[in-house]
Amino acid sequence: MEGMTYNELSQGLNNNLGNDQLFSTSGLSILILFILIIIGTVLVFRWYGAREEEAQRNSYKLYKERQKQVARSLPGQQHNRKWFRLRTNAEFQWILSAQAEKAKEKDYKKDRLVDISGDGLCFITAEALNTDDEILIFLDTGEGKNLSLTGRAVRVVEETSQDIIMYNVSVKFGNVLAGERDRVVAWILKRQRAAIREEDSENVSLPPAHTFDVSDE
Repeated sequence: MEGMTYNELSQGLNNNLGNDQLFSTSGLSILILFILIIIGTVLVFRWYGAREEEAQRNSYKLYKERQKQVARSLPGQQHNRKWFRLRTNAEFQWILSAQAEKAKEKDYKKDRLVDISGDGLCFITAEALNTDDEILIFLDTGEGKNLSLTGRAVRVVEETSQDIIMYNVSVKFGNVLAGERDRVVAWILKRQRAAIREEDSENVSLPPAHTFDVSDE
């Protein structure tokens, strides 16, 4: 086979395989291009995945640091009663627990959050609530199924603006399972990452840490 050119080799292989021209120059070029596209796609997905993992690590690190800041500012046993809160106007649904059994989805109230933490949330509503009212909360965490939580109103403040009466309601979550609380925290981290990206694009520094306390006085 000494001195055999590529075309001669290709022609011989094609003849042996039924003369389908599988090893023609154009066919080989297309095959190489196809392989390069697959490799490029894999590399792009790996790069994007690594970037997302890095964003998650940075966000979680920031979350833990803010938790530590809150803890350092509080005395002794109050540490475990304080959570970092995320200010957000995300929409959620809720209904009084006493009405939940016979209620349909159209009966759920829709309001916007003021802030949320791993221990509770605060929201504004036109519905008159009383302290100690039990409510059922439905939060869309972007996982395809709403997160359902129970809570108790621990503080209700009436606010009037231009003859419109609204209520600022602080709610403490009830018996939250560890997995449910993890979903709440994961959702907070996700929205926090989005806020960080937005602030980075605008070159605006992060706001100072806040605390959220919905425990009984």
